Amino acid sequence: MNSATPPAKSTGWHWPLIIFGLLGSQMLIWFVMLFIALSDPTVAVEPDYYRKSLNWNDTIQQRADNQRLGWTIEFEIVEPTTVGENRTLRCQLINIDGAPLEGAQITIEAFARARANNRLHLSMSEAGKGWYETTGDLRRDGLWELRTTVDRGPETFTDIQEIMLPQTKAG
Repeated sequence: MNSATPPAKSTGWHWPLIIFGLLGSQMLIWFVMLFIALSDPTVAVEPDYYRKSLNWNDTIQQRADNQRLGWTIEFEIVEPTTVGENRTLRCQLINIDGAPLEGAQITIEAFARARANNRLHLSMSEAGKGWYETTGDLRRDGLWELRTTVDRGPETFTDIQEIMLPQTKAG
């Protein structure tokens, strides 16, 4: 007779572990993807876009006012002379007849298109003969959008321009 003991039966407890392991790894992958999506600095949403859409008629009226005024703004960048220094943004405000406009309050919302969530709010100071300037952290090269608001007496003028900033020579 054979006195060998029969082999022990497998109870199958490893199958639930495999299922929970697969579900857990799927959740881990989901959390990693969520982290990547939420921490991407290139993704941007227009701030306060709902209020802007509700005030669309005001935007159309401002465009008509801009056309009636006929003002223009010409921007230029003054490169820094030392490493780590900020660029100077200069602009000249010109009326419909081509004459410089003085005595205006100019504010700018500026952002690099590559990092539209990082917005700068700049106030320009008058430099004479229709020129205004400010210094800001405009070190990132590439395409920038400048949203300008000019208040001069009872008149308000708005402008949106794109400028290309070259790589700084000083740093």
